[in-house]
Amino acid sequence: MPKRISASLFHLLISFLLVVAIVTFVIFLWYPGNYFSAMGVQNVLFVLAAVDITIGPLITLIIFNPAKKSLKIDLAIVAALQLTALLYGVHTIFSGRPVYMVYNVDMFTVVSAADIPDAELVQAVKNTLPMTGPLIVGARLPDDPAGRKKILFSSLNGGPDLPQMPQFYLPYQDVAADVKARLLSIETLNKRIAKDKLTDGAQKISVALSKANLKMAEVGFVPVRGKSSDLTMMVRLADASIVELLPIDPWGQ
Repeated sequence: MPKRISASLFHLLISFLLVVAIVTFVIFLWYPGNYFSAMGVQNVLFVLAAVDITIGPLITLIIFNPAKKSLKIDLAIVAALQLTALLYGVHTIFSGRPVYMVYNVDMFTVVSAADIPDAELVQAVKNTLPMTGPLIVGARLPDDPAGRKKILFSSLNGGPDLPQMPQFYLPYQDVAADVKARLLSIETLNKRIAKDKLTDGAQKISVALSKANLKMAEVGFVPVRGKSSDLTMMVRLADASIVELLPIDPWGQ
């Protein structure tokens, strides 16, 4: 086998292993479970993987010549450019990771790290963002009219809304009574699921109930607003505790 091809294949192997490590890290740490599809990160990850796996090895195949005196420098430049592109992609994925699942009024909103401006984060009691998947919290409007007005105008002007303002977050248990009061029944969810997805949706609900050792009458659901797709949060009726996040459209669209 020509040395140029073997060098390119070796580069391909290294690139592939690096991408596999990154994908594993992203799926299991930053975007666990159904958050992966809800945030639409698969598109960014696919581009990142495709570029990293193909461009670097292809350039190596083109430029590799053992007789070139500058070969080591050329390969170092290729590796540096490839690493720079990879780090940029990883930073983009990291910035878009889900950090909070915020209950407000009648639904959950998945909030990414990029959704929370630094000016809002510094006002929070806990002004650091989670690293290993989103924390489930609640949020309520402040009692004072000035605070409510500020949030309203921020939202209308394209700025952060209540779910993106961590200074107004509450422990989930503090809004559990609100969740219980607004829970929708699984029967309602079944009626909303499109006919062509009804069997798949029923299967997902059945599996979740079996895993939690619960009956359908013991749970309800809350819609979840995601970035790329919306989800369904299955919740226990008795205490509003979280059962499972399901990849089911809660709106029936």
